[in-house]
Amino acid sequence: MSIGWDEHVSSHFSDLHAAGLKPGRVARVDRISAMVLTENGPARAEPSTDMLHTSDKEQLPAVGDWVGIMPRPRHDTDSIEIVLPRRSVLARTRGGSDSRSSGREVQVIAANVDFVFATHTAVKTNIARLVREVAQIEQSGSTPIVLLTKSDLLVDPSEVLEQIDNNAPGLKVHMTSGRTGDGVEELRQYLTSNRTVVFIGVSGVGKSTISNQLLGDEVLATREVREYDGKGRHTTTARHLMPIPGGGVLIDTPGMRTFTLQNANEGVSEAFSDISELAATCGFRDCRHQGEPGCAVPAAIAAGELNSERFYSFLKLRGEMQRERSKTNKGSYAESRTRMTNRKKFYKKNITQPE
Repeated sequence: MSIGWDEHVSSHFSDLHAAGLKPGRVARVDRISAMVLTENGPARAEPSTDMLHTSDKEQLPAVGDWVGIMPRPRHDTDSIEIVLPRRSVLARTRGGSDSRSSGREVQVIAANVDFVFATHTAVKTNIARLVREVAQIEQSGSTPIVLLTKSDLLVDPSEVLEQIDNNAPGLKVHMTSGRTGDGVEELRQYLTSNRTVVFIGVSGVGKSTISNQLLGDEVLATREVREYDGKGRHTTTARHLMPIPGGGVLIDTPGMRTFTLQNANEGVSEAFSDISELAATCGFRDCRHQGEPGCAVPAAIAAGELNSERFYSFLKLRGEMQRERSKTNKGSYAESRTRMTNRKKFYKKNITQPE
């Protein structure tokens, strides 16, 4: 298969063929139903009843997942019987509008991805969001790549490149232009060996335009760019997985207005490995690096070994994770109380007390 099939996937399917299951990769999810790419072409499939009742929402088939499907000739859809273990999973915490619930929901953006392009316009790069995205990508098990689009609208890229290096040093950065095509061919190096890439970013940054150039056709809808700020308009409405001519797999995603960290402690530690190493030499194990005696961080900043902008980015992300953890804990407590209340109502209504 030219949709990311490799030895890792093949080894997991070795026992499933005997059970009559067919391999496929999820290309799109519409509520419960999924479009799955198979060696015989695309097939519409749904999770089995057992899977729906025993799996958490984030464990259900997502775009990029490898699944085992059971053909059902007399039905409109085949049955997804199993989701293979994910090599990587990019997710975020999404808030809900119902104030009575916890409002915190884990949304799987894509699974089994090799490289994630954190996409921003070169003329208006949101550095704080970029750092947050990199931390979550590190958490996912994928490799982060910075993609700056609409470079033709930027006269001098040195300032934005310096900002990125100060806050997230060591990242690979690509300058591209969907209008001129500059820099797009360089991205094909990440698609060799049948690898999978995904584009993430806010609406209008040019993800679909760059994707179309890699795909070699106007597969994804795009709209005109506004002259005053270089932004386009939101066009992608769902995540799509598409094979690229010549090899590799691309996943295009809708614009995400917010990108909240999801259980990214390890990702933050990886993204800020230099600060993690400094923390190991602090006078206290639980040092917060905010004025405690024996803290190694201020000395590193004073000596020019640590950029102060990068340190403040680290503090901001750490504070964000603490707030998210607090919201999640409160939500879990509220949900537990609701379940307990519902049980009590059920028992009062359905259990007859002895006379």
